Amino acid sequence: MTTTATLPPDVTNALRPMVGPAPTATLITDSSRVPVWRITGGDTVLAVKVGLGTRIVDREAAALEALHAVDLVRERPWHGEHSTGSWPATPWYRGATTEQHWASLRARGAKRGIMRLRALGWAVEPAGAVADLHAKRWIHADLHPAQCIHTPAGARLIDYASAHGPLGAIPADLLAAYPYTTCRVDCAAPEIASAVLARRRPTATRAADVYALAATLRMSWTGEPAVAVRKGYGGRPPTPAQRRQAIADGAPLSRVPSPLAWPALEQILTPALSIDPLDRPTAAQLHTRLADLHRAATRAAHRSTPSATTTDTGDAVATSPTQAER
Repeated sequence: MTTTATLPPDVTNALRPMVGPAPTATLITDSSRVPVWRITGGDTVLAVKVGLGTRIVDREAAALEALHAVDLVRERPWHGEHSTGSWPATPWYRGATTEQHWASLRARGAKRGIMRLRALGWAVEPAGAVADLHAKRWIHADLHPAQCIHTPAGARLIDYASAHGPLGAIPADLLAAYPYTTCRVDCAAPEIASAVLARRRPTATRAADVYALAATLRMSWTGEPAVAVRKGYGGRPPTPAQRRQAIADGAPLSRVPSPLAWPALEQILTPALSIDPLDRPTAAQLHTRLADLHRAATRAAHRSTPSATTTDTGDAVATSPTQAER
């Protein structure tokens, strides 16, 4: 639930050239370490994180500057200091997350199923964004279903607080002040989960990003975590440690509900969820395979009649253009 909040005065003053003299500040995430505000003024909307005595936002601000320099973050970031810390600001991306798009399709019911042609586009976009990131030697290190916004201008990854780049891209003191430690439990690669359980500092890798990307897409598609986790002791829900242990042990992937069954997509995502990082495709390979499936589905859609219902062609799904727009 959001509440109206007042930014520290020096942050408000620094933002006035972008948002005017009387912006509206709405608290979106009330975190004890890093509150996040949406700042609106005129036609400008910004996402602003305010550090409260930590260096987390300093690290993210440095990452955003470095990412902007190589055109991985296209919109210019801003940052500065206030009385108790620092703040970075980026444009507020207008659009739904990958998970939100797929959830709206899942909600349409078993008879209609997922409108797969459009859904595939929402899988291809984040995969392409991660592939671009890796091509320039960056690792996101915290991918999950809310970390990609689908804007009219294309997919935008967000939250680079854990990102790693080429040597020197982020100052060493900031890397040491806020090292990569973990990511969302259900998107943590087995090697990351194992390190956390052993109280070792995990290493951010492209292979771990690929696992997290595939877990994100599978969760968005099925509505369930990628790895099936047994109930906790005494019938209670599994704890984070139990969920990590299941991932680290290579527990079976969760069953895809029959109304959502999609063998062609499952065949693409399953290798990316391998317990061994060496068995996973690269982000570029995953993107190519998803794009190929999307093209096959598009061709099938063009062959179908406007009144056709969604049908499975084996390697692709035929969905009429008329139905895809409903």
